[in-house]
Amino acid sequence: MAAPKKVRRVLDDNLLEQILDSDNELSDYVSSNDDDEPYAQNASNLDATSQSGDDMPDNASSDSGSDGSIGHVLGGRRGNQVQARVIQNQPAWTENGQRRDRFQFTAVPGLKANVADKDDQVQYFELFFDDDILAVIVEQTNLYAAQFIDERRGQEKRRSRYKQWQDTNSDEIRVLLALLFLQGIIQKPDNQMYFSKRQSIATPFFSDIMLCDCFLLLCKFLHFADNTMMDPGIPNVSRKLYKLYPILNHLRQKFKSVYQPEQEIAIDESLMMWKGRLGWKQYIPSKRARFGIKSYELCESQSGYIWDFFIYTGQDTEYRSEYRDNPSMGAKVVLSLAHPLLDQGYGINMDNFFSSPVLFDFLCQHETDAVGTIRSNRKGLPVQMKQKRLKKGESCEYYRGKLMALKWRDKKDVHMLSTYHNGTKVDVRQRGDKVASKPQVCLTYNDTMGGVDLSDAYLVCYPSVRKRLKKYYQKQFRHLVDMSALNAYLLYKKQGGKMDRLTFQLDLIEGILAKYKQGAPAKPRRGRPPHGEMPQRLSERHFPSHIPPTPKKDKPTRRCVVCQSRKKREESSYYCRKCDKALCAAPCFELYHTLVRYNTDILPNPADESDGSGDMDVSDQDD
Repeated sequence: MAAPKKVRRVLDDNLLEQILDSDNELSDYVSSNDDDEPYAQNASNLDATSQSGDDMPDNASSDSGSDGSIGHVLGGRRGNQVQARVIQNQPAWTENGQRRDRFQFTAVPGLKANVADKDDQVQYFELFFDDDILAVIVEQTNLYAAQFIDERRGQEKRRSRYKQWQDTNSDEIRVLLALLFLQGIIQKPDNQMYFSKRQSIATPFFSDIMLCDCFLLLCKFLHFADNTMMDPGIPNVSRKLYKLYPILNHLRQKFKSVYQPEQEIAIDESLMMWKGRLGWKQYIPSKRARFGIKSYELCESQSGYIWDFFIYTGQDTEYRSEYRDNPSMGAKVVLSLAHPLLDQGYGINMDNFFSSPVLFDFLCQHETDAVGTIRSNRKGLPVQMKQKRLKKGESCEYYRGKLMALKWRDKKDVHMLSTYHNGTKVDVRQRGDKVASKPQVCLTYNDTMGGVDLSDAYLVCYPSVRKRLKKYYQKQFRHLVDMSALNAYLLYKKQGGKMDRLTFQLDLIEGILAKYKQGAPAKPRRGRPPHGEMPQRLSERHFPSHIPPTPKKDKPTRRCVVCQSRKKREESSYYCRKCDKALCAAPCFELYHTLVRYNTDILPNPADESDGSGDMDVSDQDD
């Protein structure tokens, strides 16, 4: 076990004064009080266990001075003294505040890309999955397949599926994406069941579009980066997400360049379920999946459009370079995602993991409003608000510059921080015709904070992500494809579309197949049908007809195929025009079109077919 890192300790007040009067970093000092909690913690462990609740200690995101940079803060009694001196230049919190208007919204929201046909679902999807990214997928998939097969050359089995591999192209990848979308609507426990001929579970549409072996090979070899080009010397974050880097960078850039969001935006975390072995897998008990790959997302509040995101990989998470050294994780996330939207009058909504007075001050300096819940022990909040005891329904608010801190007692204390609200309350009708008075800031937060939750609710429906995928990067890729399809649907709705999401998804699938199926490489169909095939003669409409005359015979006859299969020689003047098979009128015509194994099943008993009046069966008359 590694020895703990040695740090200098503050032992007397003289040294403390030297620290306060100097420009030295405070990160080299800690409190000598044994009861204080240590500031330094493992970021990955801290974030994995307490990201989304009040369990996370406040010292995980320290506050800063008025210049907007977040600094290190000492803990305990001496830490409070340092904190008081650091923020002494800021205005004090007061119970009376002046009117604070919102910043002027100067951005122009809306679609920034050209869509020739606003009713064409494929065009919206191709705003994100264009020819450039498909060319990368095709190149890397073919390269990975060649590398995989070369490594196992001479070791594969005689009937190995790998021997059937043929290089793919962009049209075939698009067809594959369409089938993955369809799998999200028609869910089965195994991929091969989609191509089964068993009548009870048959979905012949899949086998009509693509061979089963071809589909399984494409799913196996789907790749996005060359494994041989990964340099062990590059930063850790590059190694962790190397296999997805081209897709992640492309989609992040496309999501932002195609659409400008409306004024209200929300920042929150999202979790994609993954229970396999992975170094940056997170455990968040408040999420339904609990275990998975966590990402931070910036979404439009009203629609749920995913404007930007990045995947959390622990201490090596790639934040924006301007904020990478900021010790406050919440501030790094917010500023990395919202940086392109600063100075335009946007309103950012966030929960208590991200919000702090220092972050809100920084956003105000960049003409950006913010609203969010805040933890009661967050540094920089008014001390009198923390100490005040309220009865249910009561509230108190304090002002400092453009910030308002509010405490409201509902079932428990609710703490809010806003840059443009005041303590105004609004009557809200509840169940049983009851009327409750609630602060306006809480109602605004409830209306505008759900952007990320809304997008997650959309993605839960019809997901192409399968639970049993063994490669994390392929599961994450399918999740990114679902995000692209969702954004395409939301853009379609914003352009006046009337379809619901399921209809849009089906039309997108059919549009992709109609446009690109012919360009996919042709794969020969070999072998006999597997057990359980349902022949067409059992599912179509068939009628007996007389065999047409020939130049030699006016009433020709042919051998009955059913009697011939039973080693009987019977001639019949009837046949099925659709099947072009000669059949006795009864019972062979019925047997041929109702039984799978008509040559082995027992013929019906003539006594059973008699109506009891002594009339002879038709088959007996023929004999």
